[in-house]
Amino acid sequence: MFFAMLLFAGCGSDTDWMPLEEGRSWTYYVQTPAINRVETLRCEEPVRVGATRGWKITSDAGVSKLAWSGSDLLASELLGTSYDPPLRLLDASSQTARWEYSGECQWGMTTAKITMTARQAPDKLRAGGQDRSSILVTHEFTFDGKKHELKTWYQLGLGVIRQEHRIDRRRVVALEWIGGK
Repeated sequence: MFFAMLLFAGCGSDTDWMPLEEGRSWTYYVQTPAINRVETLRCEEPVRVGATRGWKITSDAGVSKLAWSGSDLLASELLGTSYDPPLRLLDASSQTARWEYSGECQWGMTTAKITMTARQAPDKLRAGGQDRSSILVTHEFTFDGKKHELKTWYQLGLGVIRQEHRIDRRRVVALEWIGGK
C-alpha cells in the first residue's frame, strides 16, 4: 500500500497537528477489501527525513519516517514507499493551502518520477465516536497508470484521525483513529 499510516482548533503549535515524540502511539481500525484489523503505530527513534531530524514510526504494516520542517509535515518513507525529496503531507501554517510535489517514488522494486497535487481545507467528521474539527488534506497522483487519491484528516493534538486511499475510485484502505497516547 502506498499510504496508510499514516489535524483544526485555535490553539497549540503547528507541530501539534501531528505530535511526533518518543513513546507517542496511535491505534487505528483499518479496513481493506481483504481484512479488517486494529493497527498500532509507535513513534520510536530519531531518524533523518531529508535534511531534517524526524522520527521513525513503526507498525506491523511497516515503517514510516516523518518530520516537521517549520510548519510543513514531511515524509521520506510511508510504509515501505520512499520519496525523494520528502513528500509534504500537511501545511500547518494555514487551514487552506494548495501545493504541487514532484520527485521520485520507490515502491518495492519500482522507481518512478511522480507528480502530485495536494490541497487542504477545514472539515468536520465523526471519528472515535465524537464529532471532530479537522484539516482535510487530499493528495492526488498517478502511479503505474492508476489514479490515486489519498484523503487524510488531522486533528490538533492527536494527529491523523482518518485516512482513505482510493485507486481508480475504488477504496483500497481506510483507517480511523480509535485511541493512542
